[in-house]
Amino acid sequence: MLPAVAGFMVLVHLYVWWRLVWSATAHPPTRVVSLLALVPLTLLGVLSVRALLAVSFPAWLAWTGFLWVGTVCYLAFWLVVLEIPRAVGTLLPLRRGTAGDGTARRTGTGPRTRPRVLSIVALLATGATVGYGLHSALGTPNVHEAEIPVRGLAPGLSGLRVAVLSDTHLWPFLGEEEVRRAVEIINDNDPDLVVLAGDLVDAPVERIGDDVAPLADLRAEHGVVFVTGNHEYYHSSGDLESWTKRLGELGVRVLRNERVTVEQEGARLDVAGVNDAAGHAHGDGPDYEAALGGRDEDVPVVLVAHTPAQVFEAVEYGVDLQISGHTHGGQTVPLSYLRARETPVLSGLGRVADTRLYVTNGAGFYGPPLRVGVPPQIGLLTLRPDPAP
Repeated sequence: MLPAVAGFMVLVHLYVWWRLVWSATAHPPTRVVSLLALVPLTLLGVLSVRALLAVSFPAWLAWTGFLWVGTVCYLAFWLVVLEIPRAVGTLLPLRRGTAGDGTARRTGTGPRTRPRVLSIVALLATGATVGYGLHSALGTPNVHEAEIPVRGLAPGLSGLRVAVLSDTHLWPFLGEEEVRRAVEIINDNDPDLVVLAGDLVDAPVERIGDDVAPLADLRAEHGVVFVTGNHEYYHSSGDLESWTKRLGELGVRVLRNERVTVEQEGARLDVAGVNDAAGHAHGDGPDYEAALGGRDEDVPVVLVAHTPAQVFEAVEYGVDLQISGHTHGGQTVPLSYLRARETPVLSGLGRVADTRLYVTNGAGFYGPPLRVGVPPQIGLLTLRPDPAP
């Protein structure tokens, strides 16, 4: 991973230097000094990734490094966008005027004026984008409400409200304050069931065990359930068993390839949870047969699975609704358009065969502390009987 990141960072920094410095000035010392400055900046970007993979790195390194990564990538993005007017400008001839003695002379911009103007435009656009993205990422999550028809849902469970919190990625950017804020939002919406759909943490219990304490304040008649995401299996998150124990102390039911039944007014609904596929590397992968096999087919089932692509296995077991996270909704434009090609549903409600799939943007972020065009959110699902036969 690190070699690929390093190569990408080198290319991005060289392109930015070429357009901001080489194209805008012919002053050799400026070119040389700025090129030398690329070395620590590129190294900072690479080390920021390493900071999240090894918890011994300080949080400030992740903050400065990833904020710089987001900034330089958006700077490169805007410079690429401005290649179009740059190309058009090179095709336009310089204007010709008439001097006082009647001789023709060339007027207008000099050979390096246009690149400088475009560089200023790119810098201003980058500052605005990064500022907006940082404010959005650290801001209060939206409540995304959706009514979802569920096959075979009995009238006694019609209107069941399910709150979905996913991808908080606690540490190094978010912590107890953000967890408490999310809990307050959820409680204010009075859900019947709360689903924690994975990627809760990015550090071990020893470091941030107290940050999740507000989860004990969640209020829901049918309780709180949790499934693992891929990040729960990463080395940076520490021992999974310690986390499941900690969540249990807070009243959270961890569903590891198992299911529970929700009963209300004589109606029943199975809520199943499977481990994330990242658990395969740790001998703890998803077991759909254990979670979904042998159940009463007349009882509808909701599957909580962190990764949307797990829906293809869910279809085989006749799952009525799958709840997922993982994608962050793409997190930033234009990355969101690229990620949309990698997943059956990027954000919101979709359908794969007869299984409905709801994917939340998540309340946190990963990598650069930016959300551009993709706000953080907490899902609030209202289940209704599906009128379709």
